[in-house]
Amino acid sequence: MVSGAGWLIRNVRRYQMLLDAHIRQKLGGSLSSGDAQQFAFLLFLTLVCIPPELRSHKWDRDLITSEFSDLVRAGIIVDSSEAMREPQFWDELITSGLRQRIELDLKLVERLFQQAR
Repeated sequence: MVSGAGWLIRNVRRYQMLLDAHIRQKLGGSLSSGDAQQFAFLLFLTLVCIPPELRSHKWDRDLITSEFSDLVRAGIIVDSSEAMREPQFWDELITSGLRQRIELDLKLVERLFQQAR
């Protein structure tokens, strides 16, 4: 379950999503829901998949779940389900990945690493 800090992150309006510009400029402007799920889990594992200027943020479970649910609400993640609008979806995704229920798409991983430079 997302901790109390997650509530604060979700409810304090940020002036801009952290990954928005990166996705728009480097990843074609949007992500499929499948690619977004891979990206969220990979971001939980390593910061190498995002540009250096974004790495100073504390990319913990709360920030990742909040960020990706915000990206869905903003329409940046296409073909998403209603459930993906909620941080709980992304929290469960991370848990599934840690239980080895997610197989990373190595082509997407390489693309994210290349675009993070």
